[in-house]
Amino acid sequence: MRDWSKPCIYRQSGDNVTPSGSMCSVRTRWRRAGELVSLGRLMTRIRTFQVAALAYFSLALANRFRLFGDWLLTDARGTRILDYDGYASLLNGQSPVFTTVPFLVLAFATVGLVFLRNWGRYLFLGLMVWDVISSPLFGVAVYSPFDQLLGVGSATLAGAILALAFWSPLAQSFQTRGSNDSSAP
Repeated sequence: MRDWSKPCIYRQSGDNVTPSGSMCSVRTRWRRAGELVSLGRLMTRIRTFQVAALAYFSLALANRFRLFGDWLLTDARGTRILDYDGYASLLNGQSPVFTTVPFLVLAFATVGLVFLRNWGRYLFLGLMVWDVISSPLFGVAVYSPFDQLLGVGSATLAGAILALAFWSPLAQSFQTRGSNDSSAP
C-alpha cells in the first residue's frame, strides 16, 4: 500500500530530473529551460495543434468547394445581393491565380504545420498576412450565411494556430531540418 503523505522528490543527474516518492506520477519528467515539462502534456499540446491545423484546412476546403452551397438562402433578393461580391475590385478574385494558388500554398503549409516544420509556420503566417493585405484589392465582400459560418471558424482557428506556433511553449517544437544534425564544433 502506498503512503500518499510523502512528497514528490526530484533527483537530478546531469540534465535529467527523475521523480521519486509516492506523490509522483509514473511519467518521466525532464528539465528544459529551467522548468519541468511533462512528456504527456507536450504530446497533448502537439496533437491539439495538429488537429487545429487540419481543422483549419478542412474549413478552407469546405469553403473552397462550397460543399453545401448557398442552400440556406431561399430568398431571390438575398441571392441577387450575392452578385455584388467583388464589385469595384482592383483584382479579379475569380482568377485561378487568386483561388487555386493560395489554396495550394495552404495545403503545403498545413503539411508543414502538422509535421512541426519551421517553414510551415512561416508559410502559414505569410498566407495570413497576404489575406489581410489583399482584402481591400478584391472590392466589396458579400458573404452568405454559410460562408460567414466558415469564415468565423477559420479566423478563430487561424489566430489560435499562429498564437500556438509562435508564442507558446509549442514554438520550441518547430525545427528546421539539419539545424541539430551536426554535433561537431
